[in-house]
Amino acid sequence: MAAIALRGVQVGQTRARAASRPAASAPSASALLAIDELGWDRGMLGLVLGGAGAGKSLLLEVLTGAVTPDRGSVLLEGRDVRGLDAAARGVGWHDRHPVVYEHLSVRRNLALPIRGQVVDPARAVGSAGRIDALLQTLGLAGKAETRADRLDDSERFRVSLGRLLIRQDLHAIVLDEPFAGLPASREAELAALIADIQRSTGQTLLIATRESPVLLAQADHLVLLEAGRVVAQGALPAVIDDAQLDAVARLAEGAGGNRLAVSFDEDRLCLGGRALTEPLPDRLQPWLAAHQTSYPDARITLALAPEHVRLVAAGAPGSVAADLVAIEDRGHWLLARVCIGTDFLQAQLPVEPAALALLARLRAVNEPVPVGVALFNEHCRFYRDGVRL
Repeated sequence: MAAIALRGVQVGQTRARAASRPAASAPSASALLAIDELGWDRGMLGLVLGGAGAGKSLLLEVLTGAVTPDRGSVLLEGRDVRGLDAAARGVGWHDRHPVVYEHLSVRRNLALPIRGQVVDPARAVGSAGRIDALLQTLGLAGKAETRADRLDDSERFRVSLGRLLIRQDLHAIVLDEPFAGLPASREAELAALIADIQRSTGQTLLIATRESPVLLAQADHLVLLEAGRVVAQGALPAVIDDAQLDAVARLAEGAGGNRLAVSFDEDRLCLGGRALTEPLPDRLQPWLAAHQTSYPDARITLALAPEHVRLVAAGAPGSVAADLVAIEDRGHWLLARVCIGTDFLQAQLPVEPAALALLARLRAVNEPVPVGVALFNEHCRFYRDGVRL
């Protein structure tokens, strides 16, 4: 049984909001939401993805109690909490703007949420130990006695999130668009930080965002919303496997996936306008050529998540020639950006000698490095005019 679940939930045009939620940060109630069934297990890092108006924030508001659905069940550990207000649910809300007390130290900011819970000396010692451990997890041990108004933006975010993580009464924490307005470099840094903190604490985190390649690679569960409806859910490979429509593939692409145009040049299979190095995988070219012959005006595309893209030596059999233009060190893995003709794709690489050597070479020459890209495996999916083949 999922630790958090929505069943038969529907939200209409106008819904009551809990008084505990600041009106200034509440999104419009005009969005509609219809969820048949959706759930997350305890300890998951979950992403809720979709474009503007898809219903991402509204979904989180239903979970926290800021919006009461017209019908359906909101289950926390098997208990229907639809009738409970936000304060009684045990789902923490982290707003887009960090909430810290400027005049207090980092340690005292983290202590405030549990002050009223300490009733004897033994528990007081235990609370102090929890704060020390959380300071280490947040990377703030060296700033424990620093006033919050002297922290940078990243440190303030960590303190704000820590004020929720220190609580033991929360089933989950939800974050609404934490990357809004951030430049790409800061977004990647913050996303990696969130993923690391979640793995260290084991707290269930649900994050609504338009896209986040870093978290996409780390997330345990992905929900794709469109017009208030769930169009796909599950781990990323399962979402791509289940995606029969091009609209779903486009959402996955916006969240960090890859798509390339498939074409033929004098019977040679091309991706992004570049011919693949032969020999090709058995039956692949005849199979695609048959589709091209039967549907000469059709548009065929290939979709593949970054974690399933392999970089190989230039000219390797079954690969397509590409230029490696950037590699970002994400701590536990590397994110490579590759150009194939006029198309770009991303590859998630393990921190291994071969990938580190590519990173060192790219930094040394300070110009694109020729590589081969291997895309054909059991995870790649082909689409013809929006429908998966």
